[in-house]
Amino acid sequence: MPSTPGGKAGEGAGHGIYDMRLRIAEATGMDSRHIVVVSDHSHNGPDTVGIWGGVSPDYKAITADAVVAAGIQAWQSRQPAVLRVAAINSNDSPLDGVPRLESSYNSAPGLDPDQGNPSNQFRMLVADHADSGERLLTLVNYAPHATVINGVATDKLSGDWAAWAPQEAQALFGGFGLAAVGSVGATDWNKSGGDAAEREAEARARLRMLMSAAQDQLQAVRGQGIQLESVFIRELIT
Repeated sequence: MPSTPGGKAGEGAGHGIYDMRLRIAEATGMDSRHIVVVSDHSHNGPDTVGIWGGVSPDYKAITADAVVAAGIQAWQSRQPAVLRVAAINSNDSPLDGVPRLESSYNSAPGLDPDQGNPSNQFRMLVADHADSGERLLTLVNYAPHATVINGVATDKLSGDWAAWAPQEAQALFGGFGLAAVGSVGATDWNKSGGDAAEREAEARARLRMLMSAAQDQLQAVRGQGIQLESVFIRELIT
């Protein structure tokens, strides 16, 4: 499927997230506002944003085409499911053994205890088949940067913890795993050091701990509405 030209300014000549959503919507009949495409924010991944040199237009096209194809395939293979969700490790009720996250910001609201300071919450949404109960999807949302191996594995490309979390979810529960990077806190993995393998092992162990704890707290999703709260943070960069 050819890439759609145009799109929002700065989105990558028709290969940005906005364009991907429009293409999936056109192919499936879904409202594009109901389609979510996220990045993993890995510091060991290709620089599709263009801050450190960027990637070629051909690479952006390959990436966009793959995302669109996956979205269409997911729509075509959808099944009736029961949704459950859990939110654990909140700031006022931390999980034992899970390090606290740090903020990437030097002032409020990033360092405001009343507004998260930042949010340590780990959210997990699961979809189980409506008839068999088989796990179809495990989606996790957590806030630290995807920088587990940043600086100690400059020769490696990796989706970092946002790629490992789906692997661990699939090993624990079956089905398909997905991860979304939340409010992007500071580098919060294995601060004591270690090589790339040691840092990855610590991250995977923490993710398994969080997902297992969330699994025990799952509650049915009820109603038709979605509650949303957002905070816009602007910080001067010089």
